[in-house]
Amino acid sequence: MRRWWGRPAPGPLRLRAAPPGSAPWKFRPVVRHFAPFPMHPRLLSHTPTLTIQYDPVNECLLARWSSEQTLGSLRAGYTLLLEKMQRHACSRLLDDHRQLHLLWADLADWFCTTWAPRARQAGLTAHAVVYARYFFARSSTELALRRVRGSGLTAGFDTEEAALRALLTA
Repeated sequence: MRRWWGRPAPGPLRLRAAPPGSAPWKFRPVVRHFAPFPMHPRLLSHTPTLTIQYDPVNECLLARWSSEQTLGSLRAGYTLLLEKMQRHACSRLLDDHRQLHLLWADLADWFCTTWAPRARQAGLTAHAVVYARYFFARSSTELALRRVRGSGLTAGFDTEEAALRALLTA
């Protein structure tokens, strides 16, 4: 490898030494292929109860809820999600409830009558929810989704991959 002031050439293009018998002055770049180029979601907010990230590749918000929830923290988290949706002009939301333990059926009414219409006004066009592993949290999520389903923007899934696939086709 040719040296550049005693060091390897900078950046992704490095110069190779010319093969024997060829002109030594020709540049022969080493091309590195990145397939697919990994782009990590950008962290927008992190609290003990909720982590919100923006995925620039799929253009969606990722909300990951922790198991330590109260009805107040869920309401505050969904309000924060609305804020981030408006700030980043994001129309898709992947809502990961896998870690939830809380029975939040009392909040389902607020979710359907207050949050969902505000989310639609903020520009939400697709909302995929990954169901919780725990029975009571899952049944609360299913109840909320049943009430909102008439709008055609919310759906529930068992895995994050299925939810993301549905978001990308919506």
